[in-house]
Amino acid sequence: MNKTDKKHYKIFISSPNDVKDERMRAVRVIEKIQTELGERIRLEPIIWEEHYYTADKDFQAQIDRPSLCDMVVCILWSRLGSPLPEQYWKDGKSKTGTEWEFEDAMASAKERHIPHILMYRKDAAMTCPPQNLKTADTDFQCVETFWKQWFCNEQGLSIAASQKFQSTDDFEKQFEAHFREWLSEQTEEVVWSIEQKGSPFRGLEAFDVEHAPVFFGRSRVIRETRARLITSTFRGCGFLLITGMSGSGKSSLLRAGLGLCLTRPGAFPNVDAWRQVTIRPGSGDNPLATLAEAFFETSALPELADGDCPTREEMLQAWREAPSQALRPVGAAISRVTKHIAENDGYDRNVHLRCLVLIDQLEELFAFSKEQQHDFATVIDALARGDRCVVVATLRSDMYTELKTIPQLWTLKDDGGQYTLSPPGPAEIRDIILKPAQAAGLEFEENPDTGEHLAERLERAAGSPGALPLLQFTLDQLFEQRDTEKGLLRFADYDAMGGLEGAIGTHADAIFSNLEEEQHAALPTVILKLVTVRPENPEIVLSRPVSKDAFTTLPEALPLIDAFVAPEARLFVVDGHGESSTVRVAHDALLSHWEKAKTIIEEAKPALQYRARLSQEATAWAIEVQKSEKPRPDLLITSTLFLTEARKLFKQHKLELSSQDQKFLKLSLKRTRRATRLRQFAIAGLIGLTGLTGWMYVRADTQRARAERQKEFALSAVNRLTFDIPEKLSTIPGMLHISRQIFEDNIAMLDRIMAEEPKTPSVTHQRIANIVQTGNMWVTLGNIEKARTAYNSASRTAQNLADSDPGNAQWQRDLSVSYERIGDLLATTGDTDGARQQYEKSQQIFQRLADSDPGNAQGQRDLSVSYNKIGDLLATTGDTDGAKKAYEQDLSITQRLADSDPGNAQWQRDLMVSYYKLSRLDFALHQHDKALALLKKGLAIMEPLVQRDPKNAVWQNDVQVLRREIEALQQE
Repeated sequence: MNKTDKKHYKIFISSPNDVKDERMRAVRVIEKIQTELGERIRLEPIIWEEHYYTADKDFQAQIDRPSLCDMVVCILWSRLGSPLPEQYWKDGKSKTGTEWEFEDAMASAKERHIPHILMYRKDAAMTCPPQNLKTADTDFQCVETFWKQWFCNEQGLSIAASQKFQSTDDFEKQFEAHFREWLSEQTEEVVWSIEQKGSPFRGLEAFDVEHAPVFFGRSRVIRETRARLITSTFRGCGFLLITGMSGSGKSSLLRAGLGLCLTRPGAFPNVDAWRQVTIRPGSGDNPLATLAEAFFETSALPELADGDCPTREEMLQAWREAPSQALRPVGAAISRVTKHIAENDGYDRNVHLRCLVLIDQLEELFAFSKEQQHDFATVIDALARGDRCVVVATLRSDMYTELKTIPQLWTLKDDGGQYTLSPPGPAEIRDIILKPAQAAGLEFEENPDTGEHLAERLERAAGSPGALPLLQFTLDQLFEQRDTEKGLLRFADYDAMGGLEGAIGTHADAIFSNLEEEQHAALPTVILKLVTVRPENPEIVLSRPVSKDAFTTLPEALPLIDAFVAPEARLFVVDGHGESSTVRVAHDALLSHWEKAKTIIEEAKPALQYRARLSQEATAWAIEVQKSEKPRPDLLITSTLFLTEARKLFKQHKLELSSQDQKFLKLSLKRTRRATRLRQFAIAGLIGLTGLTGWMYVRADTQRARAERQKEFALSAVNRLTFDIPEKLSTIPGMLHISRQIFEDNIAMLDRIMAEEPKTPSVTHQRIANIVQTGNMWVTLGNIEKARTAYNSASRTAQNLADSDPGNAQWQRDLSVSYERIGDLLATTGDTDGARQQYEKSQQIFQRLADSDPGNAQGQRDLSVSYNKIGDLLATTGDTDGAKKAYEQDLSITQRLADSDPGNAQWQRDLMVSYYKLSRLDFALHQHDKALALLKKGLAIMEPLVQRDPKNAVWQNDVQVLRREIEALQQE
C-alpha cells in the first residue's frame, strides 16, 4: 500500500445505540492515538453525538457522508438502527441509518478504493424485557438479513471480511490493534521516533508524561484508579493511595498513566482545566519545603506569586504556622486562574479548575522527623479535603503498616480511597513488550528452528511478581544492542546478558569494569550514601537522593557516578542542575539484582541501621534547636553503648554522615562520658530467660520425677515470651529485632522439648503460635519471603496437628489462623485470587467450629472477622455484590454478639465497623440513603462508648470519622 504525507484523517463510526459503549471506546482509542501523535497528524472521529442539528434538514443530511471519509467503522449487535426518510430508500425499500451509511461507504470503496471499512459484530447473548421480545426478534432478523446480504451467504460461507467480539473490552483491544496497523500503512509517521526520542523502553527509570505514547499494558488499572478517585472526591475527600510491591509500576502509573488520563478534557466530572504538582518527598531536606517549591513550578500554580504568599519561603512559613489552612493561598491562586480563563475564553458560567497533586514514593516521608511528617500530612489532608485539589500518592506495600505511625494519612486513606496495584497479567505483559516496539517500528527475532519469537520468551520470563523493572531494563538493553538496519531485537543478545534475571548485573558489571582501580574502591561509599534502611525495619532497603556535592570529598566517586549516569548506562539519575543537583539510583532493582551492590549493602546493614536511627534523632534535635533557639542537650542520645557501636560500624564501613548528623554525634558523645546501658541491654535478660528455661528442662531429663513440673514452667515462660513481652516491646522504637529474636529462641527451645517428647500437642501448639508471630514480625520488617516461609511452616505443622485430632477445636483454629495469615500476605503482594482461596479455606473451618459450638463467643467472632476479610478483598477487586454478601454475613454475627452483651465494648465496636463497611459499599453503589442510615447507627454506638472513656484515642477517632462521613453525605 502506498504511504502518503496526508495530515488529516476522518474516521466515520457507524453504530446503532445498542453498541453505544463500543462507539465511545472507539472514539477513546482514536483520541489516545491522537495524543501520541501530537500535532503532526489530525485524527477526526465522526459520530452523531458530537454534532448539532438544525430543524430545516434531517439528521443524516447534517453529518459527513461516510463515502467522504478515510475510514468507516461499523459496529453491530442486535439491531440496525432507526429508519431514514424516503429520500434515502432504494427501490422502494426503507433503510436504517446504519444500512445507508454502510452502503454509501461500500459504493465509494468499490469505485475509489476509499474509505477503508472495518466491520465488527458483537457475538454475545442479548437480553430484553419480556414485553419487548417480539420487537427485539424483528430487529435481530433484520441484522441477520443484512449480514447474509453482505458478509455471509445462505450456506454460511464468508463473502466479506469482518471481526467478531465478545465484550466492550475485547472490541477496544481489537480495534486499537487494527486502527494502529491501518494508520501505519497510510503514513510514514512512526508514533515514537527513535532518532528524536531514543529507546521506547525506560530501563530502570519510570515512564513520565513525555513517554505516554509508549506506556502500555495498564489501561484497566488506569480506568479503575480514575473511577476510585472520582468516587472518593465526590464523597468529600479527594485522595487516593496506590499501594504495590516494589517493581509493580506505581511511579509509571502515576506519572504516565493516571496523571495524564485525569487531566484530559472530560476525564473528571465538572472540571474544565487542570494544573499539576508532582513531587517525591525525599528529593529535598524537608518534604513540606519540597511541596511548596513544586507549587510554584510553571506547570503548577506560578500565579501564587501574585497572592499573599508570593515566594516559596512565605508559603512554607504560612503552612508551618497554620497547616490546616493550606488550601487558602492555593484556592486564591486557582480563583485568579479561573477568572482569567473565563474572561479570555468567553465563558458565561463559572470555570472549574483543580490542582492534581501527585506524590510519588510516599515511603520516603518515613525518613523524616515526626514533626516534619505531621506538618506534611496536615497540609496534604487540608488540600485533599478541600474542593480545589485532588491528591494521589504511591506507597510500597511492604511499608504499608508504617503509615499507621502518621495518623492523619492513615485516616485520609480511609476517608478517601485505596487501590492495590497487582502485577500485570499475561495479556498486559504482552502489551508492555510488543506495543512500544510496534510504536517505534521495531521487531522481535523469530527462531527459525522452533518458530518461537523473542517476545514470547520475554513474556514467559516476566511472569513473576516484581519482574516489571527487570523486563523494562532487558528490553532497553536489547534495544541498545539491536540490529539497527532491520530494527531487530535478537535472541543472541538476550542470551548473552543472562536473560531477564541477569541483565542488570551483566550491564552494571560491564560499566564498572571500564573504570579505573581507584574508582572501583569508591563503589561501597557511593552505594552506601545512596541507600538507607528504616531504623525499625532494617530488612527494608530504600534508595534515597543525595546532593552531588556530598561526593566532593571523595574525588574517585565522581567519575564512577558520571559513568553510571551516562546515557549508555542509565543506572543512576541526576535530578536538577548546578548546586541543587541530586544523585539517585534509577530503580531499587539495581540494589537487589547487582551482586556487588547486594553484598555491600548486606554487609553494612547494621551500620545503615545505626545511621538511620542517628539521622532521625539528629533531624528532630535540629528542628527543636531552631524553634527554641536553645542547644537542647536533653534531645541528644545518652546511650554510650549505642554511640560506641555506631562509631565503630561507621568507621568499619567508611560510612559518611551529613554535617548535621556529624555534629549531633559529636555532641552526644561529649555528653555521655560515663557508660549507660541501652534499653535493649535490659531486654537481653528476658531473652536469657528462654535459654534458662530450656536448660532447666534438659536437666529434668535425668530427674523424671520433676520433669513434668519443669516442662510446665518452661512452657509457661515461653507463653509469656510469646504474647506478653513482645506486645509491650512493639511500642518501643527499635525493638522489633529483639522481639524477633525472642520468637526464634522460643522455637529453638520448643524444638528441644519436642525432641525429648515428640508427641506433645501442647508444645506443638506453642510452636505454631511462635512461628505465626515470627511471620507477623517479618511482615512488619518488610521481608515478605521470610514471612511467607514462616506462615507456610505454621500451616504445615497445624495441618498435621489438626489431622491427628479432627475434633480438637484449638488445633482446627490454629490451622484456620495459618490460612488467614497466608491470605493476608498474598493480598499485600497483590495476589487477590490466591488470597481469596486462603481466606475461604480459613472461613470454612471457622464456620464448622461456630456451627459445632454456637455459644462460643470467640468462635463466632473468628467467623465474623473471616467474613470481614473476604468482604474487604472482594471490595478491592470491584466485586461489590460478593463484598456486600460477605459484609452482611459479618453484620449478622456482630449484631448477635452485641445484643447478647451490651456492656462488651469490643463487640459494640465490631458492630459499628460492620455498619461502616456496609455504608461505604452502599455509597459506591449510589445508595446514599442506606449509607447514611448505617453511619448514623454506627455513631449511635460509639458516642456512648466515648462518654464512658473519653481518653480512648481510637474511639475518639472513630467518632470523628463517622461524623465527617455523615456530614459529607448530608451535603450531597
